[in-house]
Amino acid sequence: MRHIIVIRGPTGIGKTTVARCVISRLGVKRAYHLKLDEIRPSIFNRYLHEALNYEFVIGEMYSGNSHTLNPEEWLTQFRERDYVLLSFVLQAPIEQCFNRVRQRKENAIVDHVEYQSLYDWFSKVQELGIFSEKAKVQEITIDARQEPKEIADEIMECIRKEKEKMGS
Repeated sequence: MRHIIVIRGPTGIGKTTVARCVISRLGVKRAYHLKLDEIRPSIFNRYLHEALNYEFVIGEMYSGNSHTLNPEEWLTQFRERDYVLLSFVLQAPIEQCFNRVRQRKENAIVDHVEYQSLYDWFSKVQELGIFSEKAKVQEITIDARQEPKEIADEIMECIRKEKEKMGS
């Protein structure tokens, strides 16, 4: 059984760190880290093509741009290959996320008002259920105030339960 695991959340919540923890548990030869926020179609399609060769695909997205608004366009390729979709939304207080963003050297966002608008935008998209409705998936919410390894443990437990449910 193959899985596409989508990790969503606002900027600074720890999606990349959690994705890396999950991949290390699954094994790098079995798992692919798919950046679902890649907006350049040629690059995204190359990543997507590579991902389809793996047993586990760990996708992460903040907004996903068109990937959030029209997930059926890329999810179809996974579903045609019998991937099971699990989607997780990480949630934490805005201050925790903002402080993590400020600690990054490469990040240009240092203004709290600017970050507040990004955080609010993600919250609004989440509240409207755009991704879950269009992707036809029940999302699992995880409290991201815990350590990334603990979050990865929760995700791994969901994968284990899904495998058990499917009988493999």
